[in-house]
Amino acid sequence: MSEWFVRRFDRCARIVQDRLGPKFSDYVEAKLGSKGTRLVRELLGRSPRFRAQVSCNTEVCGSGVHAWVICPDRLTSEAIAYSVGVGDDISFDLALIDRFRVRVFAFDPTPASVTWIKARTLPPEFHFADYGLADFDGLADFHNFVGTQFTICGVASSRWSTKLPVRRLSTIMNELGHRKIDLLKMNIEGGEYSAIEDALRSGTRIDQVLVQFHHWLPGFTSSQTRRAVDMLNDHGYKIFNISETGRDYSFIKT
Repeated sequence: MSEWFVRRFDRCARIVQDRLGPKFSDYVEAKLGSKGTRLVRELLGRSPRFRAQVSCNTEVCGSGVHAWVICPDRLTSEAIAYSVGVGDDISFDLALIDRFRVRVFAFDPTPASVTWIKARTLPPEFHFADYGLADFDGLADFHNFVGTQFTICGVASSRWSTKLPVRRLSTIMNELGHRKIDLLKMNIEGGEYSAIEDALRSGTRIDQVLVQFHHWLPGFTSSQTRRAVDMLNDHGYKIFNISETGRDYSFIKT
């Protein structure tokens, strides 16, 4: 199936979805559940059909929609975790610190997140930087598309945009003096595609990669997620968990 056809079909599907309205989408998801909705999206080609590729010990860290499935093996007080895109919920980060005493380095340049973090009393293992992750160093256009959420890529529903600082993963590691990341979590509203490609090409050492793919957002397609997963596979990363929604993926280096 060509990329042109995928984008065309996805655009038509989104138009129909928009015409029916969010209440219809909520109704369908309530009736089908997360797994059922994911299956329908897979059948329509709007979500890639991936499943777990390896088995390992797993634990859930975080709460509600901010929970992630991790492999606890080798996570100790000496481990380093990068949490990119924290918004106004750090339950995942705090769970890592509470369970494993991991040093967490969190990154988010969006104004609401910076303000929210600065108002918190945080443990010494939690470190925050007010810049984001991209495939270049500098300023990037962040587009606001719903509430306080921003994407580094333009979307049709964007109300306004602002320039915010970003850095490459290799740049961040060099500045912080880290030669290896034990766990990298990314929830960056579509910016993950270019960031993953850049990180892999740079040869960064990462044990686990947790990422929310945004093929479900306007402006992105399932083929981008398929390509990202294929690239991770080619570099030795295998899926050990996918959320019921088909958005949150957990990879481990094999």
